[in-house]
Amino acid sequence: MSLTQTPAEKLRAERRQQRAFLLRQLFGNPGFLLGAVIILFWCLVAIGWHLIVPYDPFATGITMPLGAPSLEHWMGGDDLGRDVWSRVLAGTADVLSIAPLATVITISVGTLIGVCAAYFGGAIDNLLMRSVDILLVFPPIIIALMIISAIGASQVTMIIIIGFFGAPAVSRTIRAAAMREANRDYVAAAVMRRENNGYILLREILPNIEGPVAVETTIRFGYAIFAAASLSFLGVSLQPPAADWGLTITVQRIYIQVQPWSTLGPALALASLVVAVNLVADRLRKVLATP
Repeated sequence: MSLTQTPAEKLRAERRQQRAFLLRQLFGNPGFLLGAVIILFWCLVAIGWHLIVPYDPFATGITMPLGAPSLEHWMGGDDLGRDVWSRVLAGTADVLSIAPLATVITISVGTLIGVCAAYFGGAIDNLLMRSVDILLVFPPIIIALMIISAIGASQVTMIIIIGFFGAPAVSRTIRAAAMREANRDYVAAAVMRRENNGYILLREILPNIEGPVAVETTIRFGYAIFAAASLSFLGVSLQPPAADWGLTITVQRIYIQVQPWSTLGPALALASLVVAVNLVADRLRKVLATP
């Protein structure tokens, strides 16, 4: 066995050590662990809710309308006698069928814009960033309401709208991170080797800004969850009898003084997921984000 290492082997060893250190920093933090466990719980529920719900979440007359919580119905019944706990579990699928895909669009588009603006600079940078500034001027919720009113509400529409309107904010953060890397020696060396722009962007710059990208991914996931719930609450997304948390809150809120759990159940579920994402994002920001 050779006692010496090639530069490539040293680099791989350093990266393994860095990853091990980052994992210790992340999983050694109680807040990160709590957030990760909550997110994992709701993700598993979204996948297998139909196997664990005690009652059909869409069947009426399961219990007394606006019935109080009991051993059989942990959160009581809603205005149609549906089991609230079952609907909270089922509503996870609606929330988590929109937010992850919207986040993928947000991060993909935002990262592409930010990296291109930082690397090419000049007129391309000005064009991209001024376009981003224009988009940031308009309130996303109002624009989303206008688009949905014009073309109709569906999960695909929600995913596209939430995804694209989250991209401008991401592009600014990624541009700032990529600009620090675009002037490094390894980028200059790649240019001297006459590597094409796609190679430099994807193989040289992007791997070195994975920290900010990871942080933005987590943050935008939380925003996507909240945006989807907000649009559902405003009644422009999924329609009854869907068990979506935002829709359930807006439908059941008029009964909050009679049966508060029909509203508090989905509201607390939504809050727990958003807070969990923020706990994870906060720790990622401290550990991964470059200064």
